[in-house]
Amino acid sequence: MRFLFSLFLFSATLFPAFSLAATASVGSQPPAPPSAVQGAAQEASLCPSGQSGLCNPLKAKSITELLNDILTYLVKIGTVFVILMIVYVGFKFTAARGNAGELEKVRIMFLWTVVGALVILGAHVISDMITSTIHTISQTPS
Repeated sequence: MRFLFSLFLFSATLFPAFSLAATASVGSQPPAPPSAVQGAAQEASLCPSGQSGLCNPLKAKSITELLNDILTYLVKIGTVFVILMIVYVGFKFTAARGNAGELEKVRIMFLWTVVGALVILGAHVISDMITSTIHTISQTPS
């Protein structure tokens, strides 16, 4: 059972890498020579025109936007994990076969899965509360 669960987790972590890999479509153009790629990279610079030096390669304009983007990504991953855990707990309920000790363990697993789901689903609410508290504290005159 552990081997199957480990194999499932391993394949679940590799699945996005294979499914999101870029593939060439039928009839697509051959890859450009390296000199053309370098020229295109220089034209599509990350810096706005006329600006030199260090440029921001991220879409986020501030640290709060960056943290929000990271939080959104983690919520997506956490939601998938919660769904997998609910399926696993359901399997454990079935496998317990009425054994009181096993059922108690599975109930506790289910309880903590639901608690984790609530924390994940409430992550943006928690983030907004912390952000508004920090803005309120920073705007209060001393």
